[in-house]
Amino acid sequence: MNKKIAISTWCTDDYQHLLGLQGLINSINHFHPEIECIVYDSNKTEHINQKYPWATWYKMMPPTMIDLFDEYDMVIHVDADSTIVGPLNEVLLGDFDVACVRNYTHKGSCGTTPFQSILSSPHLVPGGFNTNNFMNAGFVATTSKEFVLDWMEANRTCTANSDENMELNKIINNGKYKVKILDDIGSGVSYGLTNVWGTSTHWDSWKKLYVKDSKLYIINELEEEIEVKVLHMAGGGGMKGEMFGASTMREWLINWVPNDVKEYINNITK
Repeated sequence: MNKKIAISTWCTDDYQHLLGLQGLINSINHFHPEIECIVYDSNKTEHINQKYPWATWYKMMPPTMIDLFDEYDMVIHVDADSTIVGPLNEVLLGDFDVACVRNYTHKGSCGTTPFQSILSSPHLVPGGFNTNNFMNAGFVATTSKEFVLDWMEANRTCTANSDENMELNKIINNGKYKVKILDDIGSGVSYGLTNVWGTSTHWDSWKKLYVKDSKLYIINELEEEIEVKVLHMAGGGGMKGEMFGASTMREWLINWVPNDVKEYINNITK
């Protein structure tokens, strides 16, 4: 691998314990010790807010990536409520300007919202998009500084009812950049929300995770065996607080999944 790569994650000091941030860092180091993980903590966030006053809560991702292009050839944003659970080969060996992950499962579900409801209620998918071309900004890899600058400018000028996730999708669907969907239908892998669905909680599906040949897998809603690369506890709102109770996210996670998966996750995060 010739490219110099960094993984960037934004997590202010007050969230690091709750999310178990060190577990994410350890999981990155387990699979990719050659990749530097850079955390944008409270001090770095304050610096960004001074430099880019428009960079509010839902517009922070590109400002945490842009300066890294002074030193790195590829920058990967990973949300702090994630765990890397497999080698990121599709990213490291890919040919793209921007690599993204799906916001909906391969069947078109979204957490506890089944695909039937999404299909019958177009308002559940942002205007102009569908479940196959709308991506989630929780994992974005890029080799293009120009793309990040475009994303920043879109966030700076967008309307109040938009955010970095919506602006990301507008850019990657405008034809300017070569885009790779890392966990698209038929890819055989999942990088995030393609492994998140359920009826009681968004993460019921994680109880179906299993370990085979020292890798993590799930049978998706299309009855396909999929290798899982990233667990991302996205969304959920107040449901997260109910799930965690007095625990941290990582403590909750290892007690939520089957025992073989618990052992697997413990091994890569400690």
